[in-house]
Amino acid sequence: PVGDFRFMAQVIGTDYLGPKRFNDDPARGGSSRYPLLPDPRSDGLNQLYVDYTGIADTRLRVGWQVVRMGNERFLSDNDFRQTPTIFDGVTIRNTSLPDTEIVAGDYRRQRSALGRQAPATLRALTIAHNPLPGHSVSAYGYWHDQAATGAQTGFASNANRVLGIVAEGGIPLTLSTTLHYHAEAARQSKLAGGDSRIEAGYHHIGVAVAGSAWSFGVDDERKGSNRGQYGFQTPLSNFYGFNGTALQFTTTPAQGLRDRWLTATLAWNRWRFSTEWHTFRTDFAGAAASRDLGREWDFLATCVLRPDLDLRVQHARFRAGSAARAPNDVDKTWVGVTYRY
Repeated sequence: PVGDFRFMAQVIGTDYLGPKRFNDDPARGGSSRYPLLPDPRSDGLNQLYVDYTGIADTRLRVGWQVVRMGNERFLSDNDFRQTPTIFDGVTIRNTSLPDTEIVAGDYRRQRSALGRQAPATLRALTIAHNPLPGHSVSAYGYWHDQAATGAQTGFASNANRVLGIVAEGGIPLTLSTTLHYHAEAARQSKLAGGDSRIEAGYHHIGVAVAGSAWSFGVDDERKGSNRGQYGFQTPLSNFYGFNGTALQFTTTPAQGLRDRWLTATLAWNRWRFSTEWHTFRTDFAGAAASRDLGREWDFLATCVLRPDLDLRVQHARFRAGSAARAPNDVDKTWVGVTYRY
């Protein structure tokens, strides 16, 4: 920090050990003998920005930065990947209004999780208000005004805007039990020169009951379809936070995607376990004989070996349904160690 300014510089280096027995390039997905693990070698600048806090209740950030908004469904650094997504631009955060936060951003370049830089034309706005302790209501807008957004739709231009609202919070049931809820709706439509078929709705409804060491939840998310011509796209999402960790729906099918899942967690001694069970269906049936896109089971176990050392084991098992374009059954297992110093 220097007066009202704060300077941040961060570099990153990622690599792999041993022989390269995997494919790290999505463009070679059909030609490589190995399955896709899109975490290539990457090094160099990760973040470089300056914060200015000389205006009351306001922070202005300029430069290359990690950007996360809301629950990261529409704008995230996708931090499960080895190289996070970052943006070059301006972010303004203001808390002048009581119990209200306003965040606005304008970004002109992007570095993807593959380590590749490209021009960007992205604007974002979120307004969040806490009407009561433990509850929030928000409105948001994202304007992605460029032909190539990362969604693989086959359109010449995917320029679009998303406008939505969300309410979430927790209601105490007993001294140790809370009912959590999430209700969200949004609409995606074409922007500027975007393809005229870009028009689809979105909703996410979820409830969960949580105690001091356990939780159980059920969710329903619909990424709608424009009558089989276009599916609601989220190319800048936190992909590992939604639709399963096997990553079979990074681009929404033109028929849309309906994901219904159960979640359970349990903390015991130094361990924490969580599991999810997903069923995937198309949102638009049309003349298709089946809407079944598949099922997925995800499991995660974390053990605190020491206060500064964690061990993580994670598994994803996806089985394609009869409506899937290809019988792409997938099994993935991760083992990770985190050391903090």
